[in-house]
Amino acid sequence: MMAAKIESQQVQELLARALLYHWAAGLYTYPDEDGAKLFWSKDSKIPLELAAAALAPELRLNVQQALEAVRNAREASMHDADIPLPAEFTFLFAREVQAPPYEGRYRPMSGFSMGHELSDVASYYAAFGFQVSDRAKERPDHITLELEFLAALHAKEVYAIERGWTARARTTRKAREKFLQEHVVGWIEQFAALVREKSRLPFYPALSDFVCALVNGEKPS
Repeated sequence: MMAAKIESQQVQELLARALLYHWAAGLYTYPDEDGAKLFWSKDSKIPLELAAAALAPELRLNVQQALEAVRNAREASMHDADIPLPAEFTFLFAREVQAPPYEGRYRPMSGFSMGHELSDVASYYAAFGFQVSDRAKERPDHITLELEFLAALHAKEVYAIERGWTARARTTRKAREKFLQEHVVGWIEQFAALVREKSRLPFYPALSDFVCALVNGEKPS
């Protein structure tokens, strides 16, 4: 009975992390009206709050506070008459690229090692059936793709657990932990610091702090 309860808690937390990573990933795409409806609707608020509440106690408060900070920062940013949020996105991540959203830009490497790094990220995706849409036209080390991949790995682990596939669940968990250490932990803090330095609106610094709270809360088994 106790084992079943622990497994249920584990599944709930994995699903919560999957939802939170997916939500954060989507916010690093261009903030158009469709995105606003998808990520900021009233229907999305309660699931996000429930997801944050389902996290382990040592992580829960940090993520809840970071989530509330993202909401408040978006509200403040949307009311800035001088800088529309889409213009801020373009300034930071697209045309002017003040804060490159790519893992490889934060690692000292040659052209060869850069190619190896991108190939390694792509091999993780391929191993778990994670396909990048042709419409995305992004490098595999873009922050949106890496966060979406983490969301997918959390969901895949749940799928394996619920079907009793113990070995598959363990393999997925180990891959997630390894991907975090090799391709996320090493640059996400640097990225967040640069976003804080270059941003003119509070939204993207708050979002990047939220992602850091999630990533830093991951514990290897």
